Amino acid sequence: MTKAIEEHYEKAKQRQVKIEELKQKIQQNKTDLVSKQAAYKNSVAEGDDVLTDSLFHEVEALQSQIKADEHKFRTLNDATSEFLKADAVAVVKSYTDDVRAVHQEKADNALLAVEEAKQAYIKALDVVDGIDDAFKADTRKYQQLIKKRNLTKADVNTDGNILLHKIEYPTDIIPRKINLGVSSEDIKEGGN
Repeated sequence: MTKAIEEHYEKAKQRQVKIEELKQKIQQNKTDLVSKQAAYKNSVAEGDDVLTDSLFHEVEALQSQIKADEHKFRTLNDATSEFLKADAVAVVKSYTDDVRAVHQEKADNALLAVEEAKQAYIKALDVVDGIDDAFKADTRKYQQLIKKRNLTKADVNTDGNILLHKIEYPTDIIPRKINLGVSSEDIKEGGN
């Protein structure tokens, strides 16, 4: 996750905590109000005027506090939604600089490394070609010598070997370039 997105979610979390605290305060005040209203009715029934007056003011204060807190809660919810939406838009608009540019730079560096490896691979193939060309040139010299001196199997092959055949029909000592390429299987195996 990018820093901008992390900061956005942290802001959202902080605001949600404030909303939740206010919600719990309202719920607690409503619970207290029910209790105070019951005590108020009881004091009225018992005729305790001093307690009744005190509870009446407490009930009024709680009702007023609940009304104010509920208004604050609605406003805080709306303002938080608007703020988080505006902040999210700003975060999304930073995508090109915050995400794309960073990953593009990494991709460019990786592609440069691939290109360098490709060039090194091509140079290595040139070395392989040089070795193969030298092998073939040296083999031709042996073939020419055999022809020039009219050597036969009996002259060259001793102790059951097939040297003349190996010189006349040499097998590659290095695989062909096409067989040295990187296949999709090589890539799959290389990733493990």
